[in-house]
Parts: sequence; structure tokens; C-alpha cells
Amino acid sequence: PSGKYDQYDNVAVMKKGVIVVQASVAVAVGDAVYYVPTTGVLTNVSTGNTLIPNAQWDTSTAGAGLAALRLG
Repeated sequence: PSGKYDQYDNVAVMKKGVIVVQASVAVAVGDAVYYVPTTGVLTNVSTGNTLIPNAQWDTSTAGAGLAALRLG
């Protein structure tokens, strides 16, 4: 109900495949995926953000919106 995992809770971790996520900006197929630590969003902007290794955008968006992200 809280939307958070408590200590010792089991979590599902996806390491390979495609998942649909909210992109915070326009993205293009093949762009690298970055996590924005200050806001918790996903982007293709590298400046000040954390690269998600082996991840790339699998679909494009014209602005912020849902996009497929490929892992692995």
C-alpha cells in the first residue's frame, strides 16, 4: 500500500527484455538510457545523470511520454 519496499521484502528485478516506461523527454531509438538521481526519472540526457548499462530506448517519443526500454 505504501508503494515502497520494506527491508527484507522480495523484489522483482528485470535484467533482460523490453519494458514500457515513462520517458521524461523526447527519446529516439538506440539512445542510451540515464537515470536522473534528483528526480527519479529516465532520460537520454547524460549531463549529471547515471548511465543504465546495457539499456537503450527501443521506441521514440516526440516529448515526454511512454517508451519501450530494452535491457540487456
